[in-house]
Amino acid sequence: FSLLFISKLTIWPGILLLAIYALSDAVDGNIARATKNVTYHGKFLDGVLGIIIEGSYCFWLGLGLYRDSAHSYVGGLLIGFEPYNRILLIWAGIAIMAAMIYSSKIEGTYDKYLIQKQRKKGFFQENLTKNIQYSVYRKYWWYLLFINLHGFNLQLIILASCAVLNRVHLFLFFFAIYYLFRLLTIIIFYLHRSQKNLY
Repeated sequence: FSLLFISKLTIWPGILLLAIYALSDAVDGNIARATKNVTYHGKFLDGVLGIIIEGSYCFWLGLGLYRDSAHSYVGGLLIGFEPYNRILLIWAGIAIMAAMIYSSKIEGTYDKYLIQKQRKKGFFQENLTKNIQYSVYRKYWWYLLFINLHGFNLQLIILASCAVLNRVHLFLFFFAIYYLFRLLTIIIFYLHRSQKNLY
C-alpha cells in the first residue's frame, strides 16, 4: 500500500517492499524443496500471495501516481490525451491486475480439468515437485522475452529504472499492453490445448 502514498513517501519504500517480497518468494520454495518440506498448503499460500501482491501492485502504483499532484515520477504523458492522462494511469493498473487474474484463472481451470480427466482414466501421477515443462518455442528470442517479462524480478528492475528516469507511467502503459496481449495469447493457447487434451 506504500505505492498509494507516493506523494508523501516517494516510490522507493514501495519498491523496497516489493524487492523484499521477491527475495522471500524466491527463497521459500527453494528452502522447502531442499528440506523436502513441500506441501500443498505451502504451494497454495505461495500462489495466493503471488496473485495478491503481483496482481495488485500495478493498480496501487497507478492509483498512487494519479494521487501524486507533484507528478514526481511521471514525465510527459501521452500526447493528445492530456485531459485523460492521470485517469489512464489507474486504468492501466486495473488492466494489468485483471489480465493477470484472468490468466491465472484460465491456467488453473485447465489444469484442474486435465487432472480430473487423468484421474478418471487412471494415469494421473501426483508430484508436488514436478519439473517445469519445456516449450518447443524456447529457442526463439521472442518467446524468451514473452515468458520472462512475466517474471516479477525483471518487472521490479524495469520499475526501478523507470523511477530513476521519472517515467513510471511508461512502465504501467507498457505492462498494460503486455498483459492484455498475454491474456489473449493464453486464451487462444488453452482453447487449442483443451480441444487436444480434454476431449
